[in-house]
Amino acid sequence: MIRILTLLFVLIISSSSFGQVAYETKKYFSDYILQLDPLEGVYSARFFSQDRGRGRSKQWSETNEVAILKKPNGDLQIVGNNQVTFKRIGETNAYDVYVKFPAATATSRAYLTNGIGFNYESKIPEAQLRYDGENVYSVIYTGGELIKKYPTASMYAEALRKTQELAKPTNWTGTGFALKDNCVVTNYHVVEGAKSISIRGINGSFTKSYSADVIATDKYNDLAILKVNGVTIPSANIPYSIKTNTAEVGEEIFVLGYPLTATMGDEIKLTTGVVSSRSGFQGDVSLYQISAPIQPGNSGGPLFDSKGNIIGIVSAKHTGAENVGYAIKASYLRNLVESSINHDILPKTNKIMAMNLANKVKVVKNFVYYITCSSTGSGTVYNRSSSNINTPSSSSTNNYPSINDTGGTLSVTSVVANAYETILSFSATNNNLSGGWAWINISKDAYIMANGIKYKLTGVEGIAYAPDVTHFSYRGQTNNFKIHFQAIPPGTKTIDFIEGPSSSWKIYGIKIK
Repeated sequence: MIRILTLLFVLIISSSSFGQVAYETKKYFSDYILQLDPLEGVYSARFFSQDRGRGRSKQWSETNEVAILKKPNGDLQIVGNNQVTFKRIGETNAYDVYVKFPAATATSRAYLTNGIGFNYESKIPEAQLRYDGENVYSVIYTGGELIKKYPTASMYAEALRKTQELAKPTNWTGTGFALKDNCVVTNYHVVEGAKSISIRGINGSFTKSYSADVIATDKYNDLAILKVNGVTIPSANIPYSIKTNTAEVGEEIFVLGYPLTATMGDEIKLTTGVVSSRSGFQGDVSLYQISAPIQPGNSGGPLFDSKGNIIGIVSAKHTGAENVGYAIKASYLRNLVESSINHDILPKTNKIMAMNLANKVKVVKNFVYYITCSSTGSGTVYNRSSSNINTPSSSSTNNYPSINDTGGTLSVTSVVANAYETILSFSATNNNLSGGWAWINISKDAYIMANGIKYKLTGVEGIAYAPDVTHFSYRGQTNNFKIHFQAIPPGTKTIDFIEGPSSSWKIYGIKIK
């Protein structure tokens, strides 16, 4: 925050008469709804006081709207009224309410009811009352009734829904294997929600990826059949057969797939084991339980018996047990083909039966594929580089702060968003006509918001952390500095920069190319 001679706090509501709450305050509550204390928001309210000594009944003070905002120290206060302070009690919906007068403090407790309202009534302790002759002229009772108007319950629900949607990964991977007629089978959960699907490893090539379309699904049994575009999978060369008879417990099996490629690499991985059970999780008869270790990324891969027949499609692992995985029986794949495809696409000739395991893997790996799915529609992992720099104009942001007419101004000069961090470059100019000791600093609590998610500050260049300061040397001097934040998600279009609730450094709608 730019500070000229003395610290200047700019309140977004300045009226102590509680008129209509300012647009900027409501925007703040809306933009950061999931980061708010439950008490923060806009209320329809009225307050009362009562003087016992003068024999008065409750004197009500009617209001239109009030805003309750969290202060940097964690207390909550009615904006424009520093007499009433709320302190939340742990993670409960209860708050201690402190009403301060020149010679007394009244304390009570309020409970936020279903997030929509509360009331409180405080009595000043007898020992703190002030007397004027026979009459008590101090207020002895004070209180209020408040009903929350904003943010609304529907706004909270929608914000939570969007956050959960955004928390879903934009890119993910799985495994699949070839059927005839340029088809590939995988799990339904691998392709669920994908706007684009690409496949690598066809004909042994990992340098090229090919798009694929979903042509048949069985959501209940977690199966999907894809059709690959732009390349031919030679059906006659598929070396394995699909065996739909149920395997026996103890039968040796092996699994091929592409698990955890970010850390384990994209070379195909082999694990071995046995059929542990002819039923799966909670006795599901559509599944085998297997002892071959599987990991995220193995989903949709082939389960082979010792002769090289595919007997199942890998689908899940048991997170609560070691080496317990599950695979969908091949008979359910046959059912999907028969009900959805107008001709048979299941390979029926086993060409690897007599080979040892190493040679089996060598032959079949050209028909087991690495699948990448994307919810962004790009079909590939979207990486931004440091060349993605945007210089904002007056139309790309709003509410550029100005501390006062002669104090100083702040503007964003560029934004860099890459896979590792987000960097905002700023220009701050000292417009102090007196040439006084102007200075700037930044709170360590500053953050940026993208799609309703907060991203923390990680470093600075050219500006001090509060309470230290970086001084201006003369009137008209411009200091340029950079603030580093955590990386924002790929595809983010705009961000907001917030130093804190009481700071005027709030810049909304900064565009990202």
